[in-house]
Amino acid sequence: MSRYKSHISKESKIILLDYLKKELNVKENWLINNILYRKITHFGHIKRH
Repeated sequence: MSRYKSHISKESKIILLDYLKKELNVKENWLINNILYRKITHFGHIKRH
């Protein structure tokens, strides 16, 4: 695996890392939003009763 990694240039590594960071941020935000939405709806149901 180390042989293949050495072929990747620094520029492409930076681009790949930047892309991964953006992807992770989107997924993290989606998870946080999903949890918050569930909590809000959950508390909303409690308040109705």
